Amino acid sequence: MVNDGTFAVNAFANTNIDFNNFLSGNGVLNQNGAGSTTFTADSSAFEGTTNVTAGSLYVNGTLGSAASTMTVTTNGTLAGGGTIGGDTTIAGTLKGQDGTTLTFLGGLTMQAGSTIDVAYGTRNPDGNGLFNVQGTLALQGSTVNITSFGGFGPGSYRLFDYQNTYRNTGSGLIIGTVPDGQSSDAYIVYDDDNKQINIMNTAGARLNILQGGDGSWNQTGLNWHDENNPGVAGAWKNYEFAIFNAPVGTVAVDTGIQASGMAFQTDGYSLTGTNSITLAHDPNTPSTDRPIIRVGDATEDGRAMTATIAAPIGGTEGLQKTDYGTLVLTGANTYTGGTDVLNGTLELGDGGTIIETEGVSVDADGPEKATFAVNKTGTFSFGGVISGAGQFAQKGTGETILTANNSYSGGTSITAGTLSISAENNLGNINGQVAIDGGTLKYNQGFASARAIALGAGNGTIETDDTANDTIVNGVISGNGGLTKSGAGALVLTRDNNYSGGTTITAGKLQLGNGGATGRIQGNVNTGVDANNKGTLVFDLSGNPVFAGPISGFGSVEQSGSDTLTLTGSNTYGGGTTINSGTLSVSSDTNMGSAGNSLTIKNGTLRNTAQFTMSGDVVLSDNGAKFQNDADLTLAGNMTGTTDWSKLGSGTLTINGNASTATGTASINDGNLQVISELGGSVNLTSTTATVGGAGKIDGDVNVGSGTLRGQGGQTLTIGGNLTLAANSTTNVQWGSVSQQAAFHVDGNLTMDGTLNVGDTGGFGRGTYKLFTYDGTLTDNGLSFGDVPGGQATKDRMSVVTAYTGSVYIVNTSGAKVQFWNGEGTLADIGNHQIVGGDGTWAATAANWSDDQASVLAPFDDGSFAFFGGKKGNVTVDDTAGQINTAGMRFVVDGYVINGDSLNLTSTTGAPIIAVGDGTVDGAATTATIGSELTGNQGLNKTELGKLVLTGQNTYTGGTTVSNGILQLGDGTNSGDIEGDVIIANNVDGQGTLSFKQGSDYTFAGNITGGGKVTQDGANTTLTLSGGNSFSGGLTVNIGTVKAGSNNALGSGLLTVGNNGRVDLGNTSNTVGGLAGTGAINIGSGTFTVNETADSTYGGVLSGTGDFTKSGSAALTLTGSNQYTGATLVNQGTLIQGSQDAFSSASAYTTARNGTLDLGGYDTTVSSLDNGGTVN
Repeated sequence: MVNDGTFAVNAFANTNIDFNNFLSGNGVLNQNGAGSTTFTADSSAFEGTTNVTAGSLYVNGTLGSAASTMTVTTNGTLAGGGTIGGDTTIAGTLKGQDGTTLTFLGGLTMQAGSTIDVAYGTRNPDGNGLFNVQGTLALQGSTVNITSFGGFGPGSYRLFDYQNTYRNTGSGLIIGTVPDGQSSDAYIVYDDDNKQINIMNTAGARLNILQGGDGSWNQTGLNWHDENNPGVAGAWKNYEFAIFNAPVGTVAVDTGIQASGMAFQTDGYSLTGTNSITLAHDPNTPSTDRPIIRVGDATEDGRAMTATIAAPIGGTEGLQKTDYGTLVLTGANTYTGGTDVLNGTLELGDGGTIIETEGVSVDADGPEKATFAVNKTGTFSFGGVISGAGQFAQKGTGETILTANNSYSGGTSITAGTLSISAENNLGNINGQVAIDGGTLKYNQGFASARAIALGAGNGTIETDDTANDTIVNGVISGNGGLTKSGAGALVLTRDNNYSGGTTITAGKLQLGNGGATGRIQGNVNTGVDANNKGTLVFDLSGNPVFAGPISGFGSVEQSGSDTLTLTGSNTYGGGTTINSGTLSVSSDTNMGSAGNSLTIKNGTLRNTAQFTMSGDVVLSDNGAKFQNDADLTLAGNMTGTTDWSKLGSGTLTINGNASTATGTASINDGNLQVISELGGSVNLTSTTATVGGAGKIDGDVNVGSGTLRGQGGQTLTIGGNLTLAANSTTNVQWGSVSQQAAFHVDGNLTMDGTLNVGDTGGFGRGTYKLFTYDGTLTDNGLSFGDVPGGQATKDRMSVVTAYTGSVYIVNTSGAKVQFWNGEGTLADIGNHQIVGGDGTWAATAANWSDDQASVLAPFDDGSFAFFGGKKGNVTVDDTAGQINTAGMRFVVDGYVINGDSLNLTSTTGAPIIAVGDGTVDGAATTATIGSELTGNQGLNKTELGKLVLTGQNTYTGGTTVSNGILQLGDGTNSGDIEGDVIIANNVDGQGTLSFKQGSDYTFAGNITGGGKVTQDGANTTLTLSGGNSFSGGLTVNIGTVKAGSNNALGSGLLTVGNNGRVDLGNTSNTVGGLAGTGAINIGSGTFTVNETADSTYGGVLSGTGDFTKSGSAALTLTGSNQYTGATLVNQGTLIQGSQDAFSSASAYTTARNGTLDLGGYDTTVSSLDNGGTVN
């Protein structure tokens, strides 16, 4: 507004114009119309003049600067709860209402004839009067009309607060009209000390005002001021209305006191004593109203006022509590006539009682609710009916028990202690919310409640003590606090709650949901603060809920819903998990709490959606228990239970803990069951996508009606009961080398049918593979080959051998026909499809051989592969009817001996194989001896873990390979001989050993290579090795002598000389990879070098004239009394003297730069010492 412009508002009668724009400038604002205008914006920049000539101007924002002015003429009204910036002059009406304060930053002049209209009864949030004047307050003669005192009763009511001074001219302020039904004897009180102007309402009572401070309330003391003579002190007159003003004090009540009411208008008064105060109106002026006890001054400040009456209150007219303060009753009150709490709080403290039969009425005036409160330290039961629109508050540390059918509708507040109930109506009207902020709501008896609950910042506890009936909360729990569930009973939440302070369970069960889709909570859950204060979190929700947690504490978690519950948090709770029904879906072990947590599955399903290992125990306690493996899951803990269970899902379920007491039947509907440890029950495979395998034991039966039995070389799955492979079943076995145990062992009966698939893990080839061993009977319905390495060509040369009782073999002949030795077999055995083995003659015409089904006794087919099983025997080779040609031999039982004429080794697929062993680790104890001469030009390959002893003078050429186990030349009496080079394997497919156990001295001139080892086992014999040997597995001289016939005779590995062994290097120079043992070594005249990368100790004696060299980075310790006379060179590493005289005194010692000579602390004499390195 510029240039002194005018902005006029002309609202029609009974209409209002809301103006929320900013007003500035120096013009004129006119309120002219008969209606009203409401200003809500900040117009503090307006510097002009405001004129209210008609209607009403409501200022709820800021209007005017300090330079502005306002004038209200006789027909105008000013009201509102905002701020007026400049000086204001009112000839018309100033209107105020409790609950708002109109502030004048400048002065206020109320002209003669002006009117002030006020109403009390709504609390003033600013703690001020209805009007606050910062400048000068001038009162020239205004009439104060009061439309309501709000039911507060007698006492003072704030009208003005002023900060500067006030001037009272003319008639000042006079009381005009008062509310209907009240006397007109209210008057104005000017309080210069506190800069207040108050209205004193007598409400028809004679007011008697205490002088203030400590004292005694009796009928003789001159410490009261009569309302009509405020400057004169007098004695108390019964039936008057007692007003307690500042200063505060403790007042002892004397006998015979009768009062029509009381008002405490400053904080902290206490009325003490055991003498009763009788509340009663003057019999000469009787009233139907209950006597009033007022605490407060009708302002927000008055809300903080408390008055305590410990003296008992008597009478028959009841009691009304008014104003916003708190009245605390701690006496044994006997008054009758009922109790009304109209405003503020009536509180029963320790010792405080009221007559229950007449109940308590708690009122509400708009949003302001009166309160009936209990604040006690012990247990208190209240059976009176609480009614009205107000609220009940539990405030003490003790327990309050409400037992009546209450109807109050203003809600319930619990800020301390315990409020105990046993029925819904104990808490009043169902629409009344329970607000818990630091206290406990205790349900003595379980029931369903639709009441809403709010949790404050101080948190709240709900205690449920009824273990027979659940406490069901169908209302929403909200607020910014946390919930603690206590008590042995169950608390069921059925609504989606939004309280944000977390949840703690110290006892009993907290159940989320009751079968429906709602009942969720948010935030973290603590299931127990310690081992003695813990509970259970139960989910009973539909709609596939997801809970992110986290869940912690000492308690447990249960899934009881019908759908899938997904836990995604990193949970640390320690009390275990139970699936009562539905599905629990997890992606890691931590979803189910701390490591080692147990899992109990009843009629429910554990679903894992990612691969992990579960470390805790599993308890199966219902026939509906299921595992849904969407990914691989390993159970590392124990599994127990006697009920049947199922596996679903395409992932692998691995049993790696002790499940021997899980004795129910497992139905595998999909995916793989892998048993690494022991499973106590039976297993049924029910679909084509189901498999079972492993390296452990299944104690019961395994029935593969459909699906796959999986095995792998190098491990055995043991079946404690019967194994049944149906026609639609599949057996899959992965094999590498043949030196592995049976894929399956069956303690009971074996029924074979279906398809056998063979996979190659590396090294699968010619040989015999043990598929099954069994202790019961075999029912062979035919096991057909499916997929095998090499396809149909390989399949044509493979067979399933069932003719040996207790074993089922897979024989891969690499093209050669397999025949099975049955030297002692009879036609009766053939009729039973049994191969006996035993003694007999191996001749071209001798019918001592059977096929893999033991269906015939026939002569050996020339060039076939010979299989020796059944019982051991002595087999005599007879070539009278023709040379015996064989593609190879296999011995699966210990003790077979073959002697007689020569055997010619011939093969179409590589070197002929002689395998000793049954395809298991037990095969290492199998020995077969061949005394017949072996001939041929394709060499020989010794396989399997067992020992092959050759005692004949063999002439085959093509070399010898020891792929696995032991090839021994000679048996200690008879010498065995082979020609050519030898390869000794040491790899993933096998570890070979070449042993010499000759009956006399023997020289082997072939080259020995490979990673395997060589041993000398011939007593009183000398083995001369004269080839260029490079084998690295080491040479062990257990007994007898090894003589070096070449510079590389001893190989490159560790040389171990046993106590009964000896090594003679002669005039050769040899290097070994280490030195051990206690047997003697003659260095001879050459050089003996120990080049080691690992520490070793040698306790034998080195002798001879040759030189000794220590090389390599490791340490060699000598403990024998060495006597060699040649030079000693420590080129690398450390040479340690491990005992006195272990260093030869006849030797000259030299240490190179990287060598260390360690005397070991012994006095040492040497021929000489040239130290270029280190001497210790």
